[in-house]
Amino acid sequence: MPPQQTVQDFMGRYCATFTPGNAAAMADFFHHPVAMIFGGNFLLLNTPQELTTTFEAMLAGLATRGFSHSTPDRLAVTQLADQTFWVTGAFTRYHRDGSVLETVGATYTLLAGDAGFRIAMVVAHDAGALERYRAALG
Repeated sequence: MPPQQTVQDFMGRYCATFTPGNAAAMADFFHHPVAMIFGGNFLLLNTPQELTTTFEAMLAGLATRGFSHSTPDRLAVTQLADQTFWVTGAFTRYHRDGSVLETVGATYTLLAGDAGFRIAMVVAHDAGALERYRAALG
């Protein structure tokens, strides 16, 4: 399987796990430490427990808005080095009734190793960033 398809599959599994009440399972997708930038706030999470605590709060906040699950919609995968990938794209978050809650954007740096891919950095942004990025490349 081409590396880009393997990355797409990894991101699909990540999105399937990103659900309320499932924060502890999120740690398996991340390198530790992991850097995260959300809304101008920088987090460096050194342990799986720090990551789980952060995701518990994030998923609980989303659950109060009726969040159920999310899907990756438009992903661009770039292989930066033998074991380093950059993934940027848009993700749709859904209400429990299946209607769209919101569309968000994020960029991930993935490291490939013996245990598969792990997310080393996440930057949250608006969903239109992918189109602006592609336009800038010309």
